[in-house]
Amino acid sequence: MDITTSGGRVIRIPPEILDHVFASSHYARDIDTVLCWSHVCRIWRVLALQQYAYAQDVVWNYHKTKHWSHRLPDAAFLRHRLHVSAKPLEFDIFITDDDPAFVYDTLLPALSRELHRVRTLRVSFARSAFPRVMRALVQPAPVLRDLRLSLNASSGGTLVLAPPKDRLLLGGHAPLLVYLWLGGMELPASSTPAFSSLQHVSFEFSIGLKWRVPHNLLRLSPRPRHLSLSISTVDMSALVPPAFPLSLESMSLLSDNKPVQLMSKLVSSKTPYIQCSVFRASNSTLVVPYLLQQLPSGALGVIFDFWSISDGYVDLCVHHLESNLRRSVVFEGHWTPYTYRHTFPPALNALITELTVEANLFGVMAALFPSLPALHSLVLTGNMSLSDDDEDDVWPTGTEEQPPTLPTSHGSIQCGSLSKLVLAATTDLTEFLGVYSLVAFVEVALGQTGRAALELELRNVMLYGEASCLLGMFSRIVTVPHAGAFEQPDLRGERFRAY
Repeated sequence: MDITTSGGRVIRIPPEILDHVFASSHYARDIDTVLCWSHVCRIWRVLALQQYAYAQDVVWNYHKTKHWSHRLPDAAFLRHRLHVSAKPLEFDIFITDDDPAFVYDTLLPALSRELHRVRTLRVSFARSAFPRVMRALVQPAPVLRDLRLSLNASSGGTLVLAPPKDRLLLGGHAPLLVYLWLGGMELPASSTPAFSSLQHVSFEFSIGLKWRVPHNLLRLSPRPRHLSLSISTVDMSALVPPAFPLSLESMSLLSDNKPVQLMSKLVSSKTPYIQCSVFRASNSTLVVPYLLQQLPSGALGVIFDFWSISDGYVDLCVHHLESNLRRSVVFEGHWTPYTYRHTFPPALNALITELTVEANLFGVMAALFPSLPALHSLVLTGNMSLSDDDEDDVWPTGTEEQPPTLPTSHGSIQCGSLSKLVLAATTDLTEFLGVYSLVAFVEVALGQTGRAALELELRNVMLYGEASCLLGMFSRIVTVPHAGAFEQPDLRGERFRAY
């Protein structure tokens, strides 16, 4: 590629540099993006064609991002490009009622032809496109591991996942399929189980749920490890066959109608992880006691995950530390501090020994947990920019941003047994925290003064300021400079959309 300077001088970027840029680009995975690069100039075309050997993603969402809008390739061109790619393919297709003919004349036939090489397949389609999508999915898929099929939300209703007459879905052969997600779709009773390795099963329904759904679920995968169900208003508890409960490792349920009755048939007290999403406060008063009574007596860890606290979306996970059982309740839009006090027993606070929460919501935690006598480990995650700066902290020279600080004016927690404080960044970028702000937080918000019994762990967090003031404050300081983004334990798989 040539660049013309202000003086008229032409500078050519060496192909080696361009090749390195292409190879390191995340977008080089998208075949359509690499196809766009090939139309810039001759040098870009040569290098882009070389990148086809590494490209593996085929993305189509015409109305959202105008993929391939620069050029819709004909069937021969697309066949050649897919043939050049040496990697397993990943298709991500979103089809509406008014997509161009390219989808049906070129893209879906290409998917059918290359299905034996597809590792991940995500297709969301309009009702009118359903027959042609099914015709594209009748070939064997020997390397397919992740299959997600859903009816567009605008189409509504439920469809039966049935291929053309006398044909089997995926040719009845998908031996490596591990994850199946169906949205607004049912499995026909005559469907041949082709998913012997299936471990994660997810179903999402809004209306039109039929009685045969749970029966066909058992036929599909007799021994799933992870089950997710999203059912808006249908009472499914009476439809579950007596073969349940399954030996699940985790279950995620979103249901407005008798969720406790349904869970009692799907899981047991030995299920390692159970999550239930509730929309109505009346359901939360039933779900919370049901889940908590499954935990043995003993020390507990609590993880608060606030997706949108201002809108009332909160995930509260209680972890029994000895047995590693986890019970999670997701409040979908109606959570308040009163909800917690009304649904969780007061005795729970005395059992909490570990607490994980976003740092900027420490004030909320202080209101919920004014006293945690057994707490020995507190983990604060996220951005540390939370309150007024301490004037004694000297921010690094030349930095225009405001220095991050911990909250000292948003309440406090009485935690006389606290022995460990963990500050963890939730991004790959290092967080900076002022020393005086940290000292003030420990003394005021945590009430830890005059003793060096507290251990401090910094995960991708760096302190700045006068280090001598830390003397006598902590018994030990452990730094993990390249820990990466802090991640909450997540066994539930993909979170469902709210209807």
